[in-house]
Amino acid sequence: MSTSMYARPLILLLAATLGAAACKDKNTPTLVAKRSALGDSADQVIFGLVHALTAGGIRRGELRADTAFFYDDMQRIEMRKVTAYSFDRSGAKAATMTGDRGNYDLRTQKIEGSNVVLSTVDGRTLKSPHLVWDRGLNQVTSDTTFSFTSPGRNMSGVGFRSDPQLRNFSVLSQARGGSVLPAGGLSSKKPATPSTPPVTPPSAQPTTPSAAPPTTPAPTTTAPPPAVQPKKP
Repeated sequence: MSTSMYARPLILLLAATLGAAACKDKNTPTLVAKRSALGDSADQVIFGLVHALTAGGIRRGELRADTAFFYDDMQRIEMRKVTAYSFDRSGAKAATMTGDRGNYDLRTQKIEGSNVVLSTVDGRTLKSPHLVWDRGLNQVTSDTTFSFTSPGRNMSGVGFRSDPQLRNFSVLSQARGGSVLPAGGLSSKKPATPSTPPVTPPSAQPTTPSAAPPTTPAPTTTAPPPAVQPKKP
């Protein structure tokens, strides 16, 4: 029996094996690794973040977030559902800033937020797609559109600068707005007229004693000296 007779079955068997392997690889689904929704490269992930904002050892505010991702050796925080509080010098809450997302750089002391609403305890409200709170300068700024309302006033424009309590407010461009009338419109009361003093009737007027007319002293007469008779010689 020749060698070709043994080699032919081996060749057929090898071809069948390779064909089966090819069919198996073709039908096997390709697995794709899915990236986690969490920051894979984050140094730390915290749910329900509460972070005190201090300056010179004094608590000046508070930062809260549903989810916080720490990066750059814990020096930068990316947050979801952000709320930041600003306190006044007495430690009372003065303003509240909320946003969908936010970043806090601990080195520059800047907090950035998107779709921000900033409101104060005395009724001022600012809304902007993007806002930066510079804690080092104690200033809030934006380079995009905004709307600002306060008791008796509405304003809008592009870009602004202000303190966190929205008291010293300046618009960078395209300022629009004006005063708002109070509920009920302008007052229709007539201006008050000056009142005249009451007139006292003659009978009720007090009487004062009349002064006696001045008396003229009677003229005094002086008798002439007696005549001197000449002596006779």
